[in-house]
Amino acid sequence: MITFVTTFLVLVRKKTRFTFCLKKSKMKYNNQKKIGHYCGYRLGLQLESFSSFKVIDAVIPVPLHPKRERKRGYNQVFAFAQSLANCLNAQFYPTALKRIRHTPYLAQATAEERHQIIANAFELHPAMHNSRFC
Repeated sequence: MITFVTTFLVLVRKKTRFTFCLKKSKMKYNNQKKIGHYCGYRLGLQLESFSSFKVIDAVIPVPLHPKRERKRGYNQVFAFAQSLANCLNAQFYPTALKRIRHTPYLAQATAEERHQIIANAFELHPAMHNSRFC
């Protein structure tokens, strides 16, 4: 089962649903990949202590729209998700999702508004359709 953890990260664990929240950090701008790697690693260490997170099959970073990625200079979640996957011994699929629609900023939106805003904004890579995760 695929679960959107936030609007920027997907964790996959077959037949189980779970979520968690992450607070903003300074890695969003200024190409702070080291902070992203560190935060992903630290979260992975914390999640290892919970039995429900011991069997994560995959970590998928949710992509930015190309326009927003150009503005920021990089996708801040890529390094974060890569380190998280490594720490949890999970597969890392950086191209599993493609953003197909630009969306407005979500910072001020409620949870319900966020779900409406990002509805149909992503497309699953064709190779993933036949994967064990779908």
